[in-house]
Amino acid sequence: MFKNAYLIFNPVSGQGNAPLERALIEEAFQSANVPLVVLETTEDISASELARAAVNKQADCVIASGGDGTVSAVAGELCRTGICLGIVPRGTANAIAAAFGISNNISEACEVILAGAAHKIDMAACNGHPLLLLAGIGLEADVVSQANRQLKDKI
Repeated sequence: MFKNAYLIFNPVSGQGNAPLERALIEEAFQSANVPLVVLETTEDISASELARAAVNKQADCVIASGGDGTVSAVAGELCRTGICLGIVPRGTANAIAAAFGISNNISEACEVILAGAAHKIDMAACNGHPLLLLAGIGLEADVVSQANRQLKDKI
């Protein structure tokens, strides 16, 4: 069981009710008697920065709760640290979570993390950015780089 877990929570990810979703995550960990430090991203503080802070505090598990960008940023900081990455998907697409078979249901995702059944995964880097799932060039890369919150909200 984890003794020093950190939640990197992106409150602008997805279309849900962020305060309620955060409360569900905190409740799941509290019910399992696992202490959880919650760090929220802001316009000025990235998921990468928060994950680095968790690593410096000797976290034994860092949970990324947001979309694929949040998960990738946190994973990039945890790479080669031996610290477990937990994923609670709350983004628009959640492609990384889907590829790993992680439920979009917050309670179910928390149960998987709390069960502690860790799996090693391969990571790569592309232009200095962590790569968990895929890399795209041309049109795909252009579309992804132009995606913003307003466009995602329309979809």
